[in-house]
Amino acid sequence: MSEVYQADHLAEATGELPNQHHKTGVLAVLAGFCAAIQHIEDDALLLRTERLLSTATGAQLDQYGQLVGMDRIANCQDDDYRRLISAKILANRSTGKPDELIAIAALLLSLPAVGPLYFPLYPAAYSLQCVTDYDPPDGDPYLTEADVRALIREMLDACTPDGVFQEAILAPAGSFAFDSVFAFDDDDDALGFDEGYLGGLL
Repeated sequence: MSEVYQADHLAEATGELPNQHHKTGVLAVLAGFCAAIQHIEDDALLLRTERLLSTATGAQLDQYGQLVGMDRIANCQDDDYRRLISAKILANRSTGKPDELIAIAALLLSLPAVGPLYFPLYPAAYSLQCVTDYDPPDGDPYLTEADVRALIREMLDACTPDGVFQEAILAPAGSFAFDSVFAFDDDDDALGFDEGYLGGLL
């Protein structure tokens, strides 16, 4: 169902008013009524739209964070905070399935949903590997790589069932590597033994 919103109650009401009343006090009274109705209509629209997670800002977004258990990091901008809240919501609802863990890491690292790689390690373990150059906004180092690492660890620990071992590996693009996405044969950006950075466990 499409959303019904009347942007100009006065114009609609005036159109229904007989012409002989357009230059009388009736029009002024009608304008007063319509102004109040328009105010209610506009506020109702804001309640429907500005309260969504995708559009909430400031204190409204903070309320979302409090509900899901994701406090705002000092000076964190709304767009980044919204992304962290979305990841926390996924973590809260997660049952530890691979696609859920991948989605959480991708949100925290601002990666495409296919970015992180999941490898099952039998009998009861898995490895989540992410290749990224995390670059916090210039002048706003409120969300450092250390912060992101801590959040990934915290959320993966919460999502992983009891008795299952998990490891998460974060490596910068162009890092020293051996296999899979880190392979010399498959990855033209992988560097040699004496170049690049080492990926590490989170």
